Amino acid sequence: MKNLNRKIQIWNSCFLLILGLLSGRWIPAASAECDCLPRFPTEEPSLKQIEKKLILQHIFQGDFQTAQTLLQRSPDRDSPLMQNLLVLLDRYHSTQQIWRHRDQQTYQELLTKIEAARTSEQERPSSRPDETLALILQARELAGPEEKQGLDADPFTKALAEQIRRKIDNWESRGFYDKAWRFGLRPLLALYPNDPQLKEHKKDLLEKVTIENDLTPDLCPDQPDPYERVHAEVLYRALQFVEKNYVIPVNFSSLVKMALSNSRRIGQVLASGRPEFLYAADPNDLRTWDAEIGRMMEEFNAHGEPQYVSGPCIQWLQRILELNKRTLRLPPGFLVYSTAEAVLSELDPYTEIVWPNWSAEFDKKMTGEFAGIGVRITLDDKKLKVLEVVPGTPAAESGRLAAGDWIKAIDGSSTQSLSLNCAVRQISGPVGTQVMLTLEHDGQEETVPIRRRKIILPTLHGTAPKQSAAAKADDDLSAYRIDRDPRIGYVWISSFGPKTAVNLRVVLKRLQDQCLAGLVLDLRSNSGGLFDAAASAADLFLTEGDLVRSQTRQGRRLEFQARPDQLLKDVPLVVLVDGGSASGAEILAGALSAPDHPRAILVGTRTYGKGSVQEIEPLVSDGTR
Repeated sequence: MKNLNRKIQIWNSCFLLILGLLSGRWIPAASAECDCLPRFPTEEPSLKQIEKKLILQHIFQGDFQTAQTLLQRSPDRDSPLMQNLLVLLDRYHSTQQIWRHRDQQTYQELLTKIEAARTSEQERPSSRPDETLALILQARELAGPEEKQGLDADPFTKALAEQIRRKIDNWESRGFYDKAWRFGLRPLLALYPNDPQLKEHKKDLLEKVTIENDLTPDLCPDQPDPYERVHAEVLYRALQFVEKNYVIPVNFSSLVKMALSNSRRIGQVLASGRPEFLYAADPNDLRTWDAEIGRMMEEFNAHGEPQYVSGPCIQWLQRILELNKRTLRLPPGFLVYSTAEAVLSELDPYTEIVWPNWSAEFDKKMTGEFAGIGVRITLDDKKLKVLEVVPGTPAAESGRLAAGDWIKAIDGSSTQSLSLNCAVRQISGPVGTQVMLTLEHDGQEETVPIRRRKIILPTLHGTAPKQSAAAKADDDLSAYRIDRDPRIGYVWISSFGPKTAVNLRVVLKRLQDQCLAGLVLDLRSNSGGLFDAAASAADLFLTEGDLVRSQTRQGRRLEFQARPDQLLKDVPLVVLVDGGSASGAEILAGALSAPDHPRAILVGTRTYGKGSVQEIEPLVSDGTR
């Protein structure tokens, strides 16, 4: 049913727009400039109008079955409006039936695959029980309550779960915590989401995954040690800043507890002795480290009353670093980096220190601007492939790159076995410099010189694949139409950057000038971006009221009020959201659907639920924030 519900949510966006147009609720006034439908004439309230309002109320609440029943019983059911609504509702229910039938077919196909896997498992145990379990989990999504219980109680399901548990133990013993999570514990949790032991195991395992990733960074040949510019004094300064400025008073005792737990896990991860790890430690030193950390934890727990000042916390961190000097002798930068990740995660998932080596990537993420050539690349079967050539960039202007091309070499060096991160590093570079790409297309190779310049990634997209507002201006707005319908517009905002609101105003104004009768604003998978950019985008649709406001612990308020220069007045607006709509996307969706000035109908699933704003605070002059 999950797949069916997702399809219905997407279908509903256009469905509500069509119903709005038919009902006259949203029809823009006719004008001399465009051939719009006229408004329905206003009349005194009547029984027909009351009935129509009641039916539309059920429709806009998503109660289509009740609306259809009322329509069929209505004395006015032969009127054009009621007939059109009946046709649409009939199509809606017919489409539901088609999707249900397809989901049932998919369910039966999954059962067939599960039976084949069961037979194969009896002959030879699978090396990937998680893949078979994934089939069972997919079938559970489509199954009814009784079928779901049958799948859960099936001895084959339980045998797979036990096999996965053994694999988890094996992976963890060898230091492969990420594999233990992705191919082991995560599918088990999907099968048994309420198991308290699995939930506790998840917390421990994910923290070890973080340490494992820190010990196996994706380093390019020309990269220095990623932790050499990480210093303890910066972490101490960050904690002092948090003490004064965090949204609520911080109990630093919980941060000390996390620092000690993380230190113990570092020793446990290093004990696996994986040769890929950036650092290693002597087994005797690891035993000493673990024993000393254990004693520190006992001491802390004996005097672990809440502390709301950072001083004692910093003293505990200094003790951990001193212990490292006597035992593990890890580079202090690594230990500080890992400790900072752990203690700041106790505050929330978003507060972090941006160290110098990660500063450029952070800026790119926040602003969408970087120096490069304008291609999106991916690894396909360990080979470097062009995923997209961004319009209006040096790569597009060269006329010699296309999606699907293989990148065989960068500046003469082969890309074979090159990681995606290293490929991005090599293709990017200072503005004005040149990069040579050796491309393969239809079996033919050529080398293309491209000069780097400042790139601004688009944040607005239309219905055409990868179509964006960053492309050179042209008069064809078909990319921002649904099914080439000149009356219904569509804009997907992928994130909020410095130019998002400005570019959105341009697109909306052009759509408005061509007699727009409805707009779908897509905020799915939009994780946010700049706070004021989201507020400015909301301002384009509203004439009054609060757009968003934030307040610090010290009472400092930041408010954005709507201004009267509204675009698309009276044009029906549907906003698509999902679990990936977060932060700035929630600001925009919330402002447009606020009860005191509702402007849009939200369609989709519950959004992420962030509810907080991050501020960027420089810590030292080397770019650390």
